[in-house]
Amino acid sequence: MPMISIEDYKTNISPTSILFTRTDEMPEWLCTIIATIKALERNISQCIYVIDWPCKRIIYTSANFAKYCGLPATSSGYIIKYKDIEDVIPEGEMKMVNEAIKVLDILIKKMKPQDLLQCTMSCDIHMKGETMMRMMHHKLTPLTINEDGDIDLAVATIDFSASDKAGNFFLNKTEWKHYYKYSTETHVWEKKEKVVLTDLECHILILAAQGYTVDKIADKLTKSTSTIKAAKRSLFSRMGVNSITQALSAAALYKKM
Repeated sequence: MPMISIEDYKTNISPTSILFTRTDEMPEWLCTIIATIKALERNISQCIYVIDWPCKRIIYTSANFAKYCGLPATSSGYIIKYKDIEDVIPEGEMKMVNEAIKVLDILIKKMKPQDLLQCTMSCDIHMKGETMMRMMHHKLTPLTINEDGDIDLAVATIDFSASDKAGNFFLNKTEWKHYYKYSTETHVWEKKEKVVLTDLECHILILAAQGYTVDKIADKLTKSTSTIKAAKRSLFSRMGVNSITQALSAAALYKKM
């Protein structure tokens, strides 16, 4: 079979080219993408799913999908309709997600296609798993776009969230000095400047993630304990977080770790 590049995907997709109703009707190029994702799944713990963005259908989910949201993994011929997941997400949070996505569609229409393909969108929402409701972190990136510059397919991961509050809608591109955050109060995506981490702050976060105490971090970095504590307080304040776990999550957003 001839090799297919992402450029082929972009030029081959049109608003009608992915209108199939069963997974076994997927075109060959999409089957190739799904096969690649399946291979990736063997190396990560997160759940992966693929969304038909215009129709808001989940056309592929990894085998561990049920663990995160109580819905089955994709089987032959089966497609999860977007409305099907409403039963596993609290009504208020589902409304918030729909609002954010609706406004997001307006924002991304103003972006250059090459920028859009490199963006990551993320949020935290509760999902009903096999036994209980859990806060989950969703991270989504466009996979293919159509000739109009709109998203056709997107691939996303689900993992346990470090946040205790639903929302946290972000749109980010690594090279940007800014990011966008959706405000549930103003109902707009607000542009914000990224926090620039110092080398000391990065080292503190890395060592804290490895389980080192403040005293041990001070020893390793040949700094005083008071210096490390002051650096942590300053970092937490600028990031708007109150724990190392949340700080690491924020640092991942900025692609600084």
